Amino acid sequence: MSPGSHAHLAALAIDVVRTSIWLFLLTAILVPLERLFAERPQAVLRRQFVPDLAYYFINSLGTAAVLTALGAMLAEGARRIMPGAILSFSAGLSLWPRVLATLVVGEFGFYWGHRWSHEIPLLWRFHAIHHSAEQVDWLTASRGHPLDILFTRLCGFVLIYTCGLARPDTGGSVTISLLTVFTI
Repeated sequence: MSPGSHAHLAALAIDVVRTSIWLFLLTAILVPLERLFAERPQAVLRRQFVPDLAYYFINSLGTAAVLTALGAMLAEGARRIMPGAILSFSAGLSLWPRVLATLVVGEFGFYWGHRWSHEIPLLWRFHAIHHSAEQVDWLTASRGHPLDILFTRLCGFVLIYTCGLARPDTGGSVTISLLTVFTI
């Protein structure tokens, strides 16, 4: 194996560990809440738990890698086509107004991506997996075809990058991280 391969494997291992830690934290928070407030209580290890767990890891690890590459291309494209005044305005925002703007703009895009996934037959074919669960809990939210996840997230990220809210030189990585934690 080449040294570059070792670096990629190490990065993948770090991503798997990070995703596993998030899974543990989410489980520790959400399972007790579901036990307390469930309308129809069910076992934690329900019948479709393993497939949903697989969707969690595939969609957390696989889509993140693709979105990172596409996000870099979007950022460069937005930088080239957007009027400088818009990019200057967003670059001048302090952290918390930038976070709020990123959440609003991102959610607007995610909403339309999700809505189009219900309305356009080709997109619905991929999105229908998300609605196929027979038993629903917090982990079911990760159930989705990777192309559906990519499409919906890109609908939000395109707007965020176009508005200049995700520029790395102005704290954009922080806003994207917060958006990912709180909305996706």
